[in-house]
Amino acid sequence: MIEKPQKQKGSHGEVISHPAFGQVTVSRVQAGQAKGFYGSTVGHHRFLEVTVRASSMERKGLHEYPIAGERLLSFSMTETQWGQFVSSPGQGSGTTVTLTARPASPDLIRVPGLPVETIRERQETAISEAVIETVQKAEDVEARLKELIATGKAGKRDLENLLQLMRLVSANLGRNLQHVQDLLERDGNYYRGCRKGS
Repeated sequence: MIEKPQKQKGSHGEVISHPAFGQVTVSRVQAGQAKGFYGSTVGHHRFLEVTVRASSMERKGLHEYPIAGERLLSFSMTETQWGQFVSSPGQGSGTTVTLTARPASPDLIRVPGLPVETIRERQETAISEAVIETVQKAEDVEARLKELIATGKAGKRDLENLLQLMRLVSANLGRNLQHVQDLLERDGNYYRGCRKGS
């Protein structure tokens, strides 16, 4: 089952969430007292701590920033266990680890899959949304101007506010056009490179 990510407005941009979004961190730990580990017969002062968290993505224009959420699982590994883990994929029955935090329920929840989204598709979506927002602001300026013309009461404060809004619209439009130009140039270079290599 494939499920599209959900989007909603955040305090600093658009927040995108999906049950399959996650983040993993690996930290080196130096302990003052030796600790015991599953699968090891000696104590260790130095080891690695792995933490898996839920995650969401904050999008500002064409930039995306992952945001760590609740902790789902944590476990520790000795340096030897870590070496075995990263150097032997698909071999043996698995590497032993020492769990430090796990879900309260033993039941596993099946998570829906993610649709494939290319970088270009993400950029096109972000540009499209930005253009729609810019057009909406321009329409707001037009509506406000019509209102002032109809009433015949265009004060200096009103005109200054409209000028500031128009400058913002112009700046946003310029940035969006620059992004479009960058995409076209990048794709043109890519296709020219493919033709030369063929």
